[in-house]
Amino acid sequence: MNLTRFFLWLLPREARARYREAGAVREASAGDAPAADSPPAWDAPPAWDAPPPPEEVTPDLLREKLEAHRRWVESGGDEGERPSLAGWNLRGADLAGAILRRADLREAQLQGANLREANLRGAELQNASLPGASLGKAVLLGAHLEGADLASADLRDAFLRAAKLQGANLQRADLRGANLQGVRLDGADLRGANLAGADLQRAVLEKTDLRGTDTAASGLSEEQLKAARTGGAANP
Repeated sequence: MNLTRFFLWLLPREARARYREAGAVREASAGDAPAADSPPAWDAPPAWDAPPPPEEVTPDLLREKLEAHRRWVESGGDEGERPSLAGWNLRGADLAGAILRRADLREAQLQGANLREANLRGAELQNASLPGASLGKAVLLGAHLEGADLASADLRDAFLRAAKLQGANLQRADLRGANLQGVRLDGADLRGANLAGADLQRAVLEKTDLRGTDTAASGLSEEQLKAARTGGAANP
């Protein structure tokens, strides 16, 4: 895909439509076709600020926003909208299986929320509060979780490949069987986390706190362990 179309996808839908009407969009040449595993251009991070959260999140309002987001995802941005859920109070919400790909959930309150098998690929969850949340088998490929609070969260068999978890709190999190390939865990707190059967190939653990964690069950390399803080870790 050429650069014109790439940057076009970064625009809001209304601006994109006006741009097309002006005849500024041209089809990419065959030589510009992306590789089969390349993400679509609209997977780029959002470029607009979030509005203030509502004082009350009613079930009807949440359903409306989720449906609009689902249509936006499935149409590649041509239908529906990408609503901002940044800062929303979603404590205990049942979002199991929800389509939240690239959702804006920055600083959202998701304590105890049910997000099992939810599609959160590329979602913006920076500084979100998720202690005790259920994220089993959730897809978090490339998700942004910098500074997020995931203490005691259930992440069993979650797909977190290439996710950004710098500075995140994962104390006592259950990560058994999780795919953590290439994940960024710089400065994250994994004290007491369960990493049994987790795949941490190419994961970055610079100054990651692994004290009290059974690193023997995680398959971490010697190099990864040297980069992390392991004093008091349950090593063999």
